[in-house]
This record gives sequence, structure tokens and C-alpha cells, in this order.
Amino acid sequence: MRVKQNQRWRRERLALWAVTIVAVGLAAGSLWHTHRLMTAVPRVHRRTAVVPKVANNSGRTARQQLQRLLPATAFTGTAMIVRNGRVLAQLSRGEADRQAQQPNTSHTLYEIDSVQKSLTAGMIMRQIQAGKLSMTTKLAQFYPSVPGAETITIQHLLTMTSGLSIQGELKPSRDYSDTAVLANLRPHLRFVAKQLNVWHYQPANYMLLSGILAQLSGLSYQELFMATYPGALGLTHTRFAYDPDQANFARGYGWGQKGLTDAPAIQATTGEQHMELGTGQVMMSALDLYKAEAALQNGQLLSVAAKTFLFAPGSVATYGGGLYQAPTGYRFANGSGYGFQCFMRISNDGRSAVIVMANATPPNDLVKNGADQLSARYLG
Repeated sequence: MRVKQNQRWRRERLALWAVTIVAVGLAAGSLWHTHRLMTAVPRVHRRTAVVPKVANNSGRTARQQLQRLLPATAFTGTAMIVRNGRVLAQLSRGEADRQAQQPNTSHTLYEIDSVQKSLTAGMIMRQIQAGKLSMTTKLAQFYPSVPGAETITIQHLLTMTSGLSIQGELKPSRDYSDTAVLANLRPHLRFVAKQLNVWHYQPANYMLLSGILAQLSGLSYQELFMATYPGALGLTHTRFAYDPDQANFARGYGWGQKGLTDAPAIQATTGEQHMELGTGQVMMSALDLYKAEAALQNGQLLSVAAKTFLFAPGSVATYGGGLYQAPTGYRFANGSGYGFQCFMRISNDGRSAVIVMANATPPNDLVKNGADQLSARYLG
């Protein structure tokens, strides 16, 4: 009996040691991953504050403006007006998922499409602030085989004046890694020397910037993005379109013969979503998008000098760092794809904004026109 007890005691002791070793190993791995994130992501000055809501006559008037300029017959999505750091009015209409009869709410996540470029630009500028990069760094330091890489600078990529363009159709591969996406891009890149310093909107610029971020940080673009924005700013409704957790995700719709009522659903494949590297992969709620964009303007993520330099429009176009500069003094970006539309307008200090996010695409710029009229009233 004593022998059996001793044997059982030895087995239990060995099992305890095995569990302890595994736990220590997991803890060490977690600490190493945390160390990589901390060293790759420059420090944020402070966490974003909760954006309070305003309940007064001006708020009621703003909501009436939202209802009038974004009518139910043309708009399904969420729209928000922020004034002096407070949510002045918010409107959610239509369905996030028509088949499931899931309504759009303030927590619904929409594809931000090309608005993501401004967030990619913000991460590049933070690497410049940290001394890991400069505006004059040549593309050849990271991608020497790209045509024109010895001439093209980081600033050329940020302002889309690189002379690069994509020729032919980018077809997704089975490998969804950032490295594979950029390897797939390389044969399609064309450089025209006389187009250097001439503005030409091309997603290739920001795809290459995304690859540069991964090389500088040692993290994937997604890891760095999630650490820089949701991680540092406390955003809770921001994920990538191919994330397995798709709770609160809106579906994108086109436009039917009867408008919204028979609008066809549009579903991007996982491969297509990965091919939008740094340029249109992110799903966000309206409030999360505002907080992220505001943090680039109000000193949380970028210094005043850095953000002024990053978003300063070039001599030819009014585009810089993923944002356009409106004549009346605010910055803006538009995004559209896979049934989504996103219109972001924000004051240069980040305290006021108009955010309009739609999950259907009506004709004649109906949603964009509504966003522009709201911007003229509240940001102009």
C-alpha cells in the first residue's frame, strides 16, 4: 500500500512540475510579445477621454439636420456630429444585416475603406517622431527592387507623388501575410519618372508604407495598428474585416431597383480584404473612428509640428498624409468599397467632426452630399 502511495505521489509531483514549466513558458512568451509591442509602438501622451454627449437645443437642431440630410430612403448606417469635443448629435438608421434583421446602432462597425490611409500615415509619422525613419528616407532602403526606389522618398509615398501606379489586376493568393501581399504587388508596379512630384491617387503608395511599418516594428501591420489605436486609445469597437469575431459587423449592400429594400448584399472574400493592406481593411464604429482621427490632430499621438507637416497639402493637390485639406480649414477623407461608404471630416484641432458611415451605396452621391452639407454647417 505504501509503495502505491509513493508511486502516486511521484506521478502527482511530476505532473505538478510539468504544469509549472508550461505555465512559466506561456508567461515568458506573453511577456516577450508584450515587450515587442511596447518597443515597437511609441508612447502615447495620454489615453483618449470619454466623449460626452450634449442634450440641449443645439443638439436637437443637429439631430434634425441629420434626419433631413440623410433621409431613410437613401441612408442606412450611423452618422455623428461632434462639436468642441462633445457628441452634439448621432443618428443610426437601417439594418446592419437585413437577413438577420439586425439594426444599425451606435456600436455597429462599418468598413472605413480609404479613410484607413490617414491612420496608416499617422503610424508612419510616429516612427519618424521616434527617430526610426525620416521624410527623406528612400524607398530603396526597404524595397530596393521596386522601380524608382532609389528616387522615391517616404514623403512621396505619403503625398501620393511617387510616380508609382498599379498595372493589371491584383489577384489574392492563398498566403494572406503582409509579405505575400507585397510580393504579389511588386510585379504590378510601374514607375513613370516624369510623374514624380505629381499627385496621382494610387493605393500602392500606402501598401508599401504598410510594409515599411512591419519592417521597422517587427510586427504585422494588424498587430501594430491594434496596438497604436485600440490598444493605446482604449477603443472597443475596432477590428479588421477578416477578424473571426464579427459581432456588431455591418454587411455592405449595393443599390436595388427599389432602392434599399432590394439592395443586393456584397461580400468581400478574405483574400480581397487582405489585399487592401493599409488602405481599406478596418471596421470601426463612428465614435471609435472619431477618437482615432482626433488623436492624430489633438496632440495625443502626434506633436503639433509632426501633424502639421504630415497633413500639409502638397503644391499640386490638397492631399497629405491620407487627408485632404478643405478650403474652409478642416481636413477630410472619403472611403468606398464592398457596399460601404465612409465620410470623415474633422477640424484641424480634432475637437469637431462630422462622421457619416453607410452600409449601402445609393446613386448620385446622396450620402456624400449630406455629409458635405453637414460639414459646411458645423465645420465651415
